[in-house]
Amino acid sequence: MPQADDEVKRTIRFDYFETKEIPFDKNGQTKNFNLIQWISTLPTGDLDDRNIRIGDVVRCDNTSCETSNGNNFAYLHFTKLRETNAPAIAKLSDAQLNDLELDDDEFVAEDLSILFDELRYVAMIQKNRYSLSLKAIEDYINYFWSKAGNKDTYIKFLPILYKSQYKKVSKAKQVSKIFYRTADLINNEGKGINPFTGKIGSLVGSMEQFEGYNISVQISIGKHTGKTLDVNSVQDLVTEIKDNDQNIAKANIKYIDEDGLPEFTELIKGKISSFLVFSLPKKASLHPDSVKTSMLAEYFTNTPNKRDYVQANRL
Repeated sequence: MPQADDEVKRTIRFDYFETKEIPFDKNGQTKNFNLIQWISTLPTGDLDDRNIRIGDVVRCDNTSCETSNGNNFAYLHFTKLRETNAPAIAKLSDAQLNDLELDDDEFVAEDLSILFDELRYVAMIQKNRYSLSLKAIEDYINYFWSKAGNKDTYIKFLPILYKSQYKKVSKAKQVSKIFYRTADLINNEGKGINPFTGKIGSLVGSMEQFEGYNISVQISIGKHTGKTLDVNSVQDLVTEIKDNDQNIAKANIKYIDEDGLPEFTELIKGKISSFLVFSLPKKASLHPDSVKTSMLAEYFTNTPNKRDYVQANRL
């Protein structure tokens, strides 16, 4: 059998979000939220006090508030302790698959890191499909936020998108088609959910009887060339798609722009992201310290850095 390299390269995606404190009262005012304020709500004694169940057991097991070259930031590390879908063990010369034997207090751990820019209210979040989803992170944060007595507001991460994307669509003169497909609308218990409000929420709610887990919607003028959808209603729908980006798998729009030219724009592809490459030994996990160092370099130190890029491009 050919020998593999001693090291492997792993590409990790990081997405950028604004942190917001949102009132349950729709007449209330949404504010920027400093994650450092949330850190103070975490239990400081036994680590087990930070373990809560969101499907599997999850926890924020490490936080720090630091200053580097005049930049104030927080670092947060989250871990999911997997109890389901555990990997099996196999040998090159044996087809037998064996269970991974763990003690009762041992788990397969899947982690992610968050870097928070205190000045700009920007969170850089590591994406790990085996670890916590964005909704699970929000659920965890809001559990301790509410437990600390904050019953009137909740914390939400809003994706930072390229401003040119939605800005250009907002100037559409005519719209011939808009399409969107939801992500799988299912919770950790396997039950269907409706996380939307507005037009999308009403549509998803009307489909609950079918017990489906994702919904695709296309609204168009069909073959009626020269006709247009109601532009104001479409813009309202585009805003809902933007605000619910984490629950929309795909969305696009076909329209005539302000210069009278035909355009086709993908709405979900506009999320600002970084893709960082890590080298690590075979069979080794990616250490959080390496992730943190690379995140700091990408966001603050590199030339050009992502901090300035996000600030220049955010809506």
